Amino acid sequence: METQLWYKSFKKKAIDVDEAGRKVSGMLASFGNIDDGRDMLLKGCFAKSITEHGPNSDSDRKISFLWGHDEKDPIGRFTALEETDKGLYFEADIDDVPSGNRALKQYASGTLNQHSIGFSYVWDKMEYIEDGDFFMVKEVKLYEGSAVAFGMNERTPFLGFKSLVNDADLMQQIENDLTTMSPASKSQTRKLIQKILSLRKDEPPQALKQEPINYNKLIQSFKI
Repeated sequence: METQLWYKSFKKKAIDVDEAGRKVSGMLASFGNIDDGRDMLLKGCFAKSITEHGPNSDSDRKISFLWGHDEKDPIGRFTALEETDKGLYFEADIDDVPSGNRALKQYASGTLNQHSIGFSYVWDKMEYIEDGDFFMVKEVKLYEGSAVAFGMNERTPFLGFKSLVNDADLMQQIENDLTTMSPASKSQTRKLIQKILSLRKDEPPQALKQEPINYNKLIQSFKI
């Protein structure tokens, strides 16, 4: 079963860059503010991921440091991931590889000054706050942090979904519909689509030849 990834960006200059030592430190995410996706990440939401897959864990699948969310293009490794009162702080060693060298030089010049995370929601660890119209996010599964030139548009949280559905027009319609939905309806739709994708991946090959699901009609039925 393929995991649905979501992305959030954090626009802040790297705290420190040691070009000679090939080290960089900064913030991957911030806590306590409502982002464009109407989410508020709370301190502690990364704790389980860090314990299970952080730099000091025994896991062979540690949280990755990537170039632009490309899992085929790691640029180094995190040596520290720590939740502070302000957000998720990181320290990393940059590898002597093309994208790593590029990142290091552009960190130093200031061309690169943004980071983004790739994660999945833990749906039962989210709480909708009606007075404020946002979701309080108490836990996520963190898979990677990335150096990015431009932060992903947080109003189109299904960007990661495009790799699963080969139809740009359909995805644009989904993104547009999600933008106009109420937060409660967004959550319902995201959960339903995720379940449908999971079920379709578990079907035998011949089932994939059946008439595809009409996602546009599905989303319309969930509008509030």
